[in-house]
Amino acid sequence: MIRTFHVCKSYGARNALDDVSLHIKKGDFVIINGPSGAGKTTLLKLLYLGERATKGQILIDGANLQRINSKRLSYLRRKIGVVFQDFKLINTQTVFQNIALPLEVTGHDKKYIRKKVSHVLRMVGLENRINSYPLYLSGGEQQRIAIARAVVNDPMILLADEPTGNLDARSSRIVLNLLRQLHTRGTTVVVATHDKRPISKPNDRVIFLDKGRIKKD
Repeated sequence: MIRTFHVCKSYGARNALDDVSLHIKKGDFVIINGPSGAGKTTLLKLLYLGERATKGQILIDGANLQRINSKRLSYLRRKIGVVFQDFKLINTQTVFQNIALPLEVTGHDKKYIRKKVSHVLRMVGLENRINSYPLYLSGGEQQRIAIARAVVNDPMILLADEPTGNLDARSSRIVLNLLRQLHTRGTTVVVATHDKRPISKPNDRVIFLDKGRIKKD
């Protein structure tokens, strides 16, 4: 599903990632752990095509991201859901409008959009917030809306950057339970976190990053 081969990412003289090679299989639940500045967010950016690697190769579902054409790139991006650390919700739009945006971009009709948005809102337990604006939601609620938006297109891969970093213990449990629920439905889930609280389970795969390198897998 996801393969990286000797990937490096540099910002000037600073190496954010250095010789990162890994293989994430379809249906895996992977936690990328490490201190702040370890390269976790940078790795996710490369996987969701937010940035390009300086060196190395990245393959997602068989597509080489260093060589992919614009048509295949557009299709692949629809299959990758991203939950950002700072949510990236549009504060001037309602919860419904925020979640509906990916479906509108891909050309779905209004009836389908209404049905799908209602479905993911029930999944995250916030159907009563459909007409609310993000600024009137708690941090935990905003994170759950961000997850709903990320999965409304039924992605094959879900990337979550510090999904519990700014949440209290209760909200963190709710968010993690949502991610695991999505995983049980077949979604490949990759969670980047420096959270010291125990979020992994015995069968989870945990990759430790430090100073841009994989220290333990």
